[in-house]
Amino acid sequence: DIDPRKSGVNDFRAAIKQMGEIEEVRFQEILKNKDYYFGTIYLQNKQNIQAPGDLSRFLIIDGQQRLITIYLFLMKIYYDLYRQNAYERQIVDSRHCLFNRDNKLKIFTLKRNDQDLLETIGRNYDMNRNVHSNIADFGTWYRRLFGSIEPIAKYRLFLLLANCLKITQIILSERDDPMLIFENLNDKGTPLTGDELLCNYIFQPLVEHKDEKEIAKIHEKYWLKPYMDIQQMNIQSKGTKIKQNERYLFFLRTWFSIGRNKMVGQDKDIYHAFKKEHSHQRNDSSGESSKQKLEDIKSHATLFQEAISPREYGIENKDLISILQKIDKLKIYTSLTFLMPLLKEWKEKPDFLPELLQILQCVYVFLVRRSLAGLKTTLDNVLFPRLWEHIKDNSDKVEKIKEILRDKELFVTDEALRDRLISVDFYANPLGETVLEEIDKYIVDKTMRGEYPDYAYVNTKEHILPQSFDKNKEWKEYLSKEYQDDPRYTQVLDSRLNTIGNLMLVGGKRNSASQNDIFSKKLEKYEPNTGLSKDLLKNYEEKTWNAETIEERSKKLATVVSKIWSWDIT
Repeated sequence: DIDPRKSGVNDFRAAIKQMGEIEEVRFQEILKNKDYYFGTIYLQNKQNIQAPGDLSRFLIIDGQQRLITIYLFLMKIYYDLYRQNAYERQIVDSRHCLFNRDNKLKIFTLKRNDQDLLETIGRNYDMNRNVHSNIADFGTWYRRLFGSIEPIAKYRLFLLLANCLKITQIILSERDDPMLIFENLNDKGTPLTGDELLCNYIFQPLVEHKDEKEIAKIHEKYWLKPYMDIQQMNIQSKGTKIKQNERYLFFLRTWFSIGRNKMVGQDKDIYHAFKKEHSHQRNDSSGESSKQKLEDIKSHATLFQEAISPREYGIENKDLISILQKIDKLKIYTSLTFLMPLLKEWKEKPDFLPELLQILQCVYVFLVRRSLAGLKTTLDNVLFPRLWEHIKDNSDKVEKIKEILRDKELFVTDEALRDRLISVDFYANPLGETVLEEIDKYIVDKTMRGEYPDYAYVNTKEHILPQSFDKNKEWKEYLSKEYQDDPRYTQVLDSRLNTIGNLMLVGGKRNSASQNDIFSKKLEKYEPNTGLSKDLLKNYEEKTWNAETIEERSKKLATVVSKIWSWDIT
């Protein structure tokens, strides 16, 4: 008599041990008189699902988790006792709880090979890719629970589960809409995610019109494999790593948004939007429309993987790998609704590659400029999903993109970029190190003609004017003239503190050693092995490091940025 909602493994183990210790007469009394209500399950009688002999088969509309969990629990105990040669005769007599007369499982799924389920749970075989990881978790939990439990307690638990759980079953006719009933029931319990609902919706016509072996193959190839592959990817959005159990749903949202006026909503919004658009296909007598949709999902899953990790997923062209990796580094994944159709076009028309590279470079420049200018990416949700539809029939697709960006006033011009970089918080920008590295390379190439430093070591942003300057006596003395002219000069400096003009790219140890030194001392410690340090030593050694100098350098570096990420595609 424990509440599973408030109890842990130790509580269950203690209760099961206690059950093994009570007298047999007392246990038989419990077995005979104790009932445990297990709720209501909804079934649908399916005449097209063939069963051996005169047995009936039902589709479980609601109650799958409860039934399968208890079923696996019974099976695990059954094989556990059988291997221990404990209660062998009694447990064999209870086979009818688990298997029918043809030695088939009484509960099976049309989406997964039921024999894999049996081998994995019942006989402790290694995990098969066909079996969801939750089943592996079930096995781990079972071992924790029964690690020190005597066979008599296991056997008595088996009898209680098999005989004392009382279930109310409601059987629907074939005319009832199982998906509608499922949705309504699901809203009252633990809600399913959008991808789970979508899977049920797409597969429903297949369940009605195809045999179970074919459905299992379709599910394995077109849903489960893409699901498993994408769940293993390292996906981040705007610097935040997407949880493993949310990655496939993230892909589905991206896939379903392609060609629409804007990105669809998240989680259940994806399912409801899909259902609204494809409700007419529910009457498809062959289930072929569902299969076509699954084929589309699978093909786009491949495109999704290639766009994010081109080298790992089979793209061989070095130029294409390079630009896709640059775009992926920005972690602005709304652009995937545009990148996936582009890659699809290239696969169908290999001669599209030169233009594809130009288009991707244009996208990259657009995203970098908006990110550096500190502009929100919400407008990308409207721009990218239909961008391919707008440009695909144009002879010069790059010019068409430019035209669209100009008309919508989305592109950041050179002048606007310089104005923004003078005031925007560049220190907090996730592209900060990358941009400073590219600026450094540009200076080396254009003015120094030397070798690049090792950016694996020189990889830290440092404030030239330190963040704690207002508490630093030396800096107050260094800027004494500025403070005499304006007693509120701290506020002026604060507005320039995190801008690009006040930042350097240094090694981590160097940053710690010199971060609070005044400007003249910092110059002595900066090693002249980078373009940025050489430029600072050459052009700013005789200047006072104040708000005016910081703004001057911000304008200079912003000009370099506008050249590196040029609007003109070369």
